[in-house]
This record gives sequence, C-alpha cells and structure tokens, in this order.
Amino acid sequence: MVGEVVSYVQSLARLAARTCTHTHARSVRNAQTEFASESRKLFHRQPADVQHHETVHTMPSSYATMALTASAALAVAVLPIGVSAECPTVKPVDKLDFSEWVRKTWFIQQQQITEYQPLEDNYCVLATYGDEEKHVPAFDGTVIAVHNYANQGEVNGPNENAKNQTLCARRPHNDSTALLVAPCFLPNAFAGDYWVVAVGDDGNTTAPKYTWAVVSGGSPTVQYDDGCTTKTTSINESGLWIFTRDSVGKPEDVAAAREALKGLGYTLSQLHNITHEGCKYDGAKLK
Repeated sequence: MVGEVVSYVQSLARLAARTCTHTHARSVRNAQTEFASESRKLFHRQPADVQHHETVHTMPSSYATMALTASAALAVAVLPIGVSAECPTVKPVDKLDFSEWVRKTWFIQQQQITEYQPLEDNYCVLATYGDEEKHVPAFDGTVIAVHNYANQGEVNGPNENAKNQTLCARRPHNDSTALLVAPCFLPNAFAGDYWVVAVGDDGNTTAPKYTWAVVSGGSPTVQYDDGCTTKTTSINESGLWIFTRDSVGKPEDVAAAREALKGLGYTLSQLHNITHEGCKYDGAKLK
C-alpha cells in the first residue's frame, strides 16, 4: 500500500515538473488548470482506501504527509520560474488626481512584453482615459474608460486595436488609488491590478500637470539579478509601462521614471523602447 501511495506522489511530482516547464509558454492559469485536472485523474486511479479511508474517510497521517508533499509540488508547478518571495512590496501612489490623469492622452515610452503586448507591437503605443459613463457588472464605484492604441510591426502599421475595444478601469476602494482593469463586460473578480506606482509633474504648486508616470500590473513578483518586476507571460499580474504626456518623451522625464522604478526595487532589464517618431495615430482616440 505504501508503495502505491509513494508511486502516486511521485507521479504528481513528475506532473508538477512537466507543468512548470510550460509556464513561460502559456498563462499560469492554464498551467494550474492542467495540473488540477491531471492530478485528479491520478488520484482516482489509486486504490479506494487511499482515496477514502475505510473508517473515517480521511487519509492516514503517513498518507497525509505524502499529500502535503504533493501539494508543495503543486505550489512549485503554478509559479513561473524566477518568482520570488524576496521581491519588495510595492503599493500604488498615495494620492492621484484622477481628473488630471484623464485630462490628456498618455504616450508609452517603454514597456514590458506581456501575453497581450508582444514585442512586434511596440510602435505608436498610447493610452487615452475617458470620463464617459461606463459600467461593469456588480459594481457601482468609479469606472474610467481606457482606450489603448498600438501599431503592429512598424510605425503606422495595422492598428492593434482595430475593433476599438474599450477597457474599464475600476477603483474598488475610495481610500486607495489602486485600479483594476479588464474588458467592461467582466466583473472585478476577473480584472487585473493596474497601479500608478510613481508620477511626476511640472512643478506648478497651484495646479500641477502630470508629465510622466509609471504603471505596474500589481506588485513585482519575478526576481532578476538587479531587481524584481511583474510577469511577462500572463495577462493579469503582468505589465510595466513608462508614460509621458509628450508623444516623443523628454529624456529627463523618461530618466526620472526609470530612477523611480529603481528606487522601488524594479529591474529595468525587461523594458523595451517604443517608437513614436513619424506616428500618425490613425484611428486612435486622442486628447
């Protein structure tokens, strides 16, 4: 019997290792789904008294220990290689003037790749935020429309958002600047973190105008030699962007944003430049 249980745990461990190798090619959620499905199949192939103990319907303690080992294998399987518990805890900025944030289009100067933003789309990338009325299911808080734009393959290439899909940024807590973003038809449970973690202005003490900002898809979780960052292989918990108000960002604004990221413990190694010279932004919503 013990040998059969050991064989079961070893099978789970092999499955965990196989699943882990796929986490960079597919989303973590897909990896989790595969592991859960396959582990259930393995479990139900075991002898009945391993699945359900004859008297109390619980595993004996030795089996439970082995089950914990299998659970540890599951934890390894669903984390991408490089995920670290030693990354700094980053939070959104304490204060953000949302009226100023949506006042004018933001142009992305540098960004990480994500599952939905491949390297070949790093041309003419911008985001325009609207205060038009938008609604998301089961939520009556603040919602900000998000209009994204990018060209595929080259400057003035095909519009990556040709169908003009509008996203909805939601502010679930009035005492925090943290936002969640997803297509407007999805409830907050399926939205991803979208945090302004640093912002700079023109120095006007009466009515400052934002000149640059850094947006992160939540707190960084993946460790590199020179710091941490968000994931590059999934949809939620991914993404890092440097914004400026100028289409071709001023070097000092981009430098200030990069310094802010370093100060927060981010690596800059995964950021890629966005080309804006010559962009016409055909089809983009601009302010």
